[in-house]
Amino acid sequence: MYGITSYATYIPWLRLTPDTDGWPHSFQRSVANFDEDAITMGVAAGKLCLHKSDLSKIKALLFCSTSAPYAEKQNAAVIAAALNLPSNVLTVDLAGSIRSSTSAIYLAIDMIQATPEESVLIIASDTRMGMARSSLDDSLGDGAAAILLGQEDPLAIIESKSSRTSILYDLWRDSSSPFVSQWEDRFVADNGIESLLIDSVQSILSAAKLNISQIYKLAINAPNLRQANRIKRLLNAADSQLNTSLLELIGNTGCSMAIMELCLALDQISEKDQYICLSCYGDGVDSFLIKSTRAYNSRGKDRKSTMLSINTGHPLGSYEEYATLKHLWQTGESVRRPDTSPPSVPAIYREQTKNIHFQGGKCDHCGYVQYPAQKICVNCQEQHPSSVVNLSSARAILFTYSMDYLAGTTDVPLVICTINFDTGGRMLCVMTDRNIEDLHVNMPLEMSFRKISEHKGVTSYSWKAMPIRLEKGEQA
Repeated sequence: MYGITSYATYIPWLRLTPDTDGWPHSFQRSVANFDEDAITMGVAAGKLCLHKSDLSKIKALLFCSTSAPYAEKQNAAVIAAALNLPSNVLTVDLAGSIRSSTSAIYLAIDMIQATPEESVLIIASDTRMGMARSSLDDSLGDGAAAILLGQEDPLAIIESKSSRTSILYDLWRDSSSPFVSQWEDRFVADNGIESLLIDSVQSILSAAKLNISQIYKLAINAPNLRQANRIKRLLNAADSQLNTSLLELIGNTGCSMAIMELCLALDQISEKDQYICLSCYGDGVDSFLIKSTRAYNSRGKDRKSTMLSINTGHPLGSYEEYATLKHLWQTGESVRRPDTSPPSVPAIYREQTKNIHFQGGKCDHCGYVQYPAQKICVNCQEQHPSSVVNLSSARAILFTYSMDYLAGTTDVPLVICTINFDTGGRMLCVMTDRNIEDLHVNMPLEMSFRKISEHKGVTSYSWKAMPIRLEKGEQA
């Protein structure tokens, strides 16, 4: 029986919180950093999801986003390269609807039924924007989620599914606008998400001869907390059956919202044979009935939970800082700097192994690890063959660092650091998602795929170091 064999979420480090100057709300919102986009967040979620997975068995990568950086260039191909998936993997972009993530589940099920021995990776990621100070600006958050579907020892199985399509201009964004638009809330609720989603949930439960009380968790992509509570009342569901913590703490994350709610529900599974009803609205609705095969605490202690990503955020100092990150309004620079040099497409192609795949070399003679890989080992001074070492999942410690307050970067000061990998090898790189008061030598670090530069629509990506996100009292 096919089902979910692994899953993960990624929530950006930065947050709008009640401590943020100019943010007048009691709830929080997750905010992608200046060097993050839908691709980089998708890589982060995918990396967590594929931890200890056999990459050679992955048949396809389905990437879902309404805010992907490229309109005409495959975004999934960049993610596949960063995750070091096999070159024969099928990569597909699904866009244009917040329902694309559950549409991907439909496609993945058909693929797995055709080749049961292989797996399909689904990644949903969004960084949608509303106009400054609008209701959408208050409700939209950034984030990504990933699930791996297959038939090998699933954590939860998909028992049934249903889908229906309906046209309604509730949310839309044309190609010329960076901002999502919406129609009046009450009309949209009455004729859209509330009527269609509720009918879909009731239909799939009726077909399975289940009632709402037998569902452990409802995983739905409600646009805001008010509508989530209304849907809960209309379904006669208990408070414990519908999580609202994501809407309160990170906001509506677009096409990744339903998958993220599913991941949170899977984290909360306490025993075998508990049901989750996944339902995603967007010009129609997709619903799935999912049954657990084991409790969360039996799946290994090295899995990062959704709540860990939520609880390890960092508040932005002011709304103006958020608006600058999101380019909601133009700000002047105190110092006039030269225009950014365009990235070299031949250089990007030539240095994929170093910058995208992030692979070093391990000398087959002395075992010394170097990044980037060299033809002659700097340790034994011999020209021997070397083995590939994937450093994207390796951990490191901070050897030394410097802070540049005059660099032309959004994230002042620019922290440049030398790090030593646990697998061996040393690298000079930039540190991101850091609090300068917490920096210290021997700080534990991990690697994160980020934007390096952007010019005339061409984005250059590479890997940066970042502190390992831990809750208070937890050790790396």
